[in-house]
Amino acid sequence: MASTRNTKQKKIILSILKNAERPMSAGEIHALALASCPSMAITTVYRNLEAMADRHEVVCHRLSDNQVSYELGQGAHSHYLVCLGCNRLIPLHQCPLHGLEQKVLEETGFQVSSHHVELFGYCSKCRAKKEQQSPNKQD
Repeated sequence: MASTRNTKQKKIILSILKNAERPMSAGEIHALALASCPSMAITTVYRNLEAMADRHEVVCHRLSDNQVSYELGQGAHSHYLVCLGCNRLIPLHQCPLHGLEQKVLEETGFQVSSHHVELFGYCSKCRAKKEQQSPNKQD
């Protein structure tokens, strides 16, 4: 198992994620981390994020084209719509599974301890762009 040391680099990464208003890519985290630690390598960011994901300190969101965004995982209960056109993450403000979890418990005795929901599709801007590019196509 990966080390749980609280290194300077890990503290910087956690601070960035605590102040983030949205999930961020490793590249975005690295760019902000350089202000506090100019010698931090992108590999250090990836290594720390992987270790924190293994310990459920951060949540990974897999986007299209193998891109990944990260957000704090402790206490966070968030779900997203993932745009396949622009990779934008749109938060779902209500969990769509709370009722299902209760039904599963009542019907099977199985208590869900966690879940992860991401719905993939196209945001309104990308849909409009696609429609402009092929105005004669009818679905």
